[in-house]
Amino acid sequence: MSVTLLCPACGRPVTLRVEVDEASCPHCAATIPAPLLNAGAAEIRGRKPALIRLLTLFLGAWAIIAVLTSLMMVFGGASTYTFNGERVARDEFMGMMRPVFAMLALLVPAVGATVWALYREKPWGRHAVMGLICAITGAPVVLGVGKPMVSSMRVPMIIGAVAHAVPAFWYFYRKRNVVAYYRSLQARG
Repeated sequence: MSVTLLCPACGRPVTLRVEVDEASCPHCAATIPAPLLNAGAAEIRGRKPALIRLLTLFLGAWAIIAVLTSLMMVFGGASTYTFNGERVARDEFMGMMRPVFAMLALLVPAVGATVWALYREKPWGRHAVMGLICAITGAPVVLGVGKPMVSSMRVPMIIGAVAHAVPAFWYFYRKRNVVAYYRSLQARG
C-alpha cells in the first residue's frame, strides 16, 4: 500500500509505502516528518474497504427480505403451494419448511449482528462474516445427513462451501488493505 503526500520542502507530490517509518523526498531529498507520514498511513488504514461496504448493504437487504418473505409465507392466505413441482396443502408445506424457518430464526439475528459489526466498524466483524459463511454453506451438508436426495448432493455442497470460504478467508485475513483496516480498528479499541 502506498500514500501520496506533498513534500513540505518543495511542495511536489511524493508517493511512499505505508509500511516505511522514515522517508525522504526523491525530488529535493528533504526528510518527510514522521507525523505527516503517520497521518498519511492512518488515513489509508482507516478507510473502510469498498467490498465491506457492499457486503454490509447486501447482508442488511438479505435479512429484511428474508424476514418479510417468511412472514408472508407463514401468515399468507394461500391454501396450496407448489413444492418440487407438486401441489401440496398449506399444512404439509409448512411441515416441510419447518427446518428452513428454524434456520432463518437463528440466521437472521446472526446476520443482523454481523451487519451491525460491519457498519459500526467493530474489529470482530470479519470473524462474524466467516462464521456466517461457514453456517450458511455448512448447514445443508449437516442437515442433510442420511437423506438420500441431499446425500447425492453433498459433494457439490462441499465444493460450494469451499468456493465461498476460501476467497472470503483470503479477503478478510490476507488482503493487505483489509488486514490493515482491521488492525487500525483494533488499535482504536
